[in-house]
Amino acid sequence: PTHQTSNETGIWRVTWASRTRRGNSHKANDDAVLALGVHPEITQTLAPDGEELLDPIHLVLTVSDGMGGGNAGEFASRLIMSWIKRHARELYQTFNQPTQDASPLTDLLVSAHQGINQLAAEANNLKGMGATVTLAWLTPGTLHLAHIGDSRLYLCRDGATTQLSEDHVRVWRRFQKGEIKEYQYRTHPSRSALFDVLGGGHRSIHPQLLSHPIQSGDRLLLCSDGIVDGLWERNVAEELAAEGNPRTIADQILALAANSDGRDDCTLIVADICGL
Repeated sequence: PTHQTSNETGIWRVTWASRTRRGNSHKANDDAVLALGVHPEITQTLAPDGEELLDPIHLVLTVSDGMGGGNAGEFASRLIMSWIKRHARELYQTFNQPTQDASPLTDLLVSAHQGINQLAAEANNLKGMGATVTLAWLTPGTLHLAHIGDSRLYLCRDGATTQLSEDHVRVWRRFQKGEIKEYQYRTHPSRSALFDVLGGGHRSIHPQLLSHPIQSGDRLLLCSDGIVDGLWERNVAEELAAEGNPRTIADQILALAANSDGRDDCTLIVADICGL
């Protein structure tokens, strides 16, 4: 997609498509995905595929990958989505300020983290449950990111793709610094060892927070690690730069990831941003 650098009208349209698929080695899908329209009066769960103008609505796109024995992972990721839905409206006025950064999302994740740990402590079958969260809060002109774990947010702009989120995995940091190659990182035994996660019995969390200006023509990809298992970095970049609407691109990425690996649950959202 190509972009125009300015948006004279100040009106933004976001078109998105979300997909999720249970992994071949899983009995249940531990991933969860959410598109939420946040309005001063109401918060609405939006369709998996949709289109919205970013005024007055704010669009919240979220991917979560749950972990824990039995059905604890599935429960954790869905619990987080319902928590976000319940508390998003409280943040609407805050994010309506043009100078606002992503910091208000900290409290949202911290309270969800405490709630998950509390539930896990009260029920043996939920012991140790936790989840990743990658949340993009879109307002006119700005993307606010709150992220924890190894689900991801990519931005494709002018055909170049950047990973905006950071994997909370030590081996990933070594890969980013160039200490190890992508193949070594992908096959490393500690690749899935998260040092930060929502819940999981961790006492505290340190989510990544980021505010990033959006431009017309930007394309976003939010995805769980099941997508990354099946796609090398160059594949992700090629797919996001390809021509097509979010539905087509989401279908292509999901099919590629599932055919290449497919053991883990695969979840993604592709969103195109257009300044009118």
